[in-house]
Order: sequence, then structure tokens, then C-alpha cells
Amino acid sequence: MDSAAASLNTAGRRPPIDFDACPVCRGTLEDSMLLGAAPRCPHCDTDLSPYLNLLSRAGELLELAARMLERGDDDLAEEVVARLPQLLPDPGPQYWELAARLAISRRQWDSARALAGRLSPELRGEIERLTALVERNRRSARELFNYALTCARRGEYRVASDSLAAAADYDPDNADIWRLKLKVDLKAGRWQQCYSDLAGLDRLAARPQEFAGIEKLLPAV
Repeated sequence: MDSAAASLNTAGRRPPIDFDACPVCRGTLEDSMLLGAAPRCPHCDTDLSPYLNLLSRAGELLELAARMLERGDDDLAEEVVARLPQLLPDPGPQYWELAARLAISRRQWDSARALAGRLSPELRGEIERLTALVERNRRSARELFNYALTCARRGEYRVASDSLAAAADYDPDNADIWRLKLKVDLKAGRWQQCYSDLAGLDRLAARPQEFAGIEKLLPAV
């Protein structure tokens, strides 16, 4: 763990709750195995320090991760969300809120919805409003996509491109939109938009192999 959690020193301290199994191999641990500067699991040799650090400072790290997430830095939030359930059966409401806000920040709406039952009514309502808006936007994007597909089949590439640009505004994480938009922009000779389409595909790690290195063939803009 190369986040703030890794730098916390727990040498000689006991964790605040029972830590009776290795989070990696689930081998049984005794209290005496957790003391010292660098405790390791006697079964799988996992370094237990990051897990002990996380346990001993869980509340502080949850608050720090939430503040960092608000500033757009989600590294620590991702680390805490991934690791804390390995140590605690129910990490508590502060954890579930962090997990939900991390899912929202990454537009992982299915995950956010799955967490809604564990959240406060206020945050649950916020997620429900956001996910309802996302569904409406996705429906609008699908309608625009279908219209663009019809236009493209008729050779109306510029009309198709404009429709797909609107669709991408509604659903920017839909790789199908960006793929079709790239194809119609190539047909329409909209080179500047082709570069934007490729950036959209690369952001989603969804560029088709047939377009690998296509920038070398496009006119400079």
C-alpha cells in the first residue's frame, strides 16, 4: 500500500478489534504474531502491517479518503474501500458512504445502487435521483444513436455525427457511440472531431484494433 495508510507506524500496538485471521490466506493468527515492527503471517508470509495500520486508523483514514475524493483524488478511497471489508464484517456507515461516493465519482451506477440499502436516507435519495437521471440520459442517447445509425446508412454522415455528438453528451461512457462517431466523422472528413473521438475511445480503453495508430493517417489540425 503506497498511500497514507502505509506510512502509519503500528509497531508494538494491538489492533482495536480482534484480528484473528490473515486477510489473504485466512490462516489463524494469535495476538503475539501481531506485535513488532514488521509482523508477517506465519502461513503465507504476507506483510500484515498495512492491514494493522488500516484497522488502527480506520476512522481517520475514512475521513481522509472522503476529503481526498472530494478533491478528485480517489487513490486512497479505492484502497480503503478494497481492503477494509477484508478485516471487518461490517465496516460501518462511514465506510458505506465512502464506497457509494467512490462509485458515484466513477459513474459506476450499478454499484452505487447496490449500496443504497446501507446508506442514510439522504444519500440513498441522492443516489436514486442520480441513477434516475442517468437512465433518462441513456434512453435519450439510445434514441439519438439509433437515429444516427439510420442517417449513416443513408450516407448522411454529418447529420449522423451531430446526432452522435448529442448522444455522447448524454452518455459519455458508451463506447458504441464513440466508435460509430469515429466512423462517420472519417466519412465526413471531420478530422478535428476524429481526434476527439479517438480520445473518447482511449479514455474508455475501447479503441478498436483497426484504428490503432490511425493518427498517422489523419491530416494535422
